[in-house]
Amino acid sequence: MNLAMPIQRSRLSCTILFKPAPLKTLITYPKIFLVVIAITFLAGCKKEESLPPPGVDITGVWAGRWQGDTDTDHGNLLLEIEQDGAELEGEISFREDLPSLANSGVDLEGTVFGNEINFRMTAGSEYSFHGVVNGNGISGEIEYGAAWNAILISSSELHIIDSFDCPGDIPRYIAVDSQKIWVFDDYDDNIIQVSKQTGIEEKKLFSLGPGEEGVHSHGITSDGRYIYSSYYKKISKILITNPDELQVINTPDFNSSRLCFDGEYFWVLGFTSIYIYKLSDDGTLLSTFENHGLASGIAFDGENIWILQSTPQILMKYGDEGELLEAYKLPKSLDNYYSYHDLAYDGQNFWVLVSHSSEDLPWKYYLYKLGNE
Repeated sequence: MNLAMPIQRSRLSCTILFKPAPLKTLITYPKIFLVVIAITFLAGCKKEESLPPPGVDITGVWAGRWQGDTDTDHGNLLLEIEQDGAELEGEISFREDLPSLANSGVDLEGTVFGNEINFRMTAGSEYSFHGVVNGNGISGEIEYGAAWNAILISSSELHIIDSFDCPGDIPRYIAVDSQKIWVFDDYDDNIIQVSKQTGIEEKKLFSLGPGEEGVHSHGITSDGRYIYSSYYKKISKILITNPDELQVINTPDFNSSRLCFDGEYFWVLGFTSIYIYKLSDDGTLLSTFENHGLASGIAFDGENIWILQSTPQILMKYGDEGELLEAYKLPKSLDNYYSYHDLAYDGQNFWVLVSHSSEDLPWKYYLYKLGNE
């Protein structure tokens, strides 16, 4: 397997063997000396074989799998690629246990020649990928010995409808319904009620007390009557109008993270973001499927599950049995944000919580309302 990374289409390779002439020769026969240099230079040059021009354009979102030498050495992968002529760049995210890359998302760069692609990525160590493109599919090998394949996912771009500065000192998770936004502030563990029209804080509802291992929350969602908060292996069900009315739902043996509730079922991200769990309203595990990418939010629209991938920055649409349906790219204007914290759906639009910092400014948090039509 050849995993060379050609960057140029062709080049002139020259070898110059030069032995200094005596000073007397240079002075007496300067023209003859220059002719000898030219002949020596040209004799050492040869044109390397030109690579074929790109025969494919693989710009888009690709989702697939990689498989190592054992049954347990495998996982999902997600790529967002931009192609400019023969050059490739983008992001790739691995799932599970590729050496040094578990749950990682990193930049990639490479080239296309004919219907073949080579690209490399660096995360601790450098890994090279080779693949052959066949229609809407790619299959190939990874440098360290694994095989990989991916298919092109139908994709379009979300657009910004509205945006606000997010209230709270360290807002971490959000929930929405048709009227309100609720924000969990990780600084003081308060649930803050926020106006959907203005983004202004209306009131602090209550504080979430620490659960097991001192954890206050790993994600919130709401059906308008209750706030549901996940932490460790439990989900708290809290009546908004009377937070003292608290129920605790035990979940199966996994650490829960972001979650959503459709009135009948919970959809919960595992803490590693690898798996999505479907639970009954009493916490019984009903089904599980694997995520692609590095997830930072989950929502349900009544028919499909939506996962916010922070690397690459994509919103993925899954069927309720885990089948991957399509992808939506986040607006280009959000590319400069450092972190994507959570996702919510209000019945019509998506809401994302993002943050940004710079050397001169402290962390700032923003709420974005996004549409896909």
